[in-house]
Amino acid sequence: MATSAATSQRTELAKHCSSKDWSKAIRILDSLVSQNASIQDIWNRAFCYSQLELHKHVIKDCDRALQLDDSLLQAYILKVCAVVPGEKGT
Repeated sequence: MATSAATSQRTELAKHCSSKDWSKAIRILDSLVSQNASIQDIWNRAFCYSQLELHKHVIKDCDRALQLDDSLLQAYILKVCAVVPGEKGT
């Protein structure tokens, strides 16, 4: 049953990300992270926060992701962009 709910949440997450509804995507990611803190979900939430320019939240999630896997290059890049607002990684 939990797997079905997670699949449903991921479908909703994809829809919100596609429509760039970052706030709703963050709410779903909050739920997913609270159920099972996967590195990908934490990093995805950091990305959503970055789209809303919520830099403190970006840094916090990037730090958390890097604690779990210090080789996650995307987290380093996203964190630098949050520390130096106005810089966009491409």
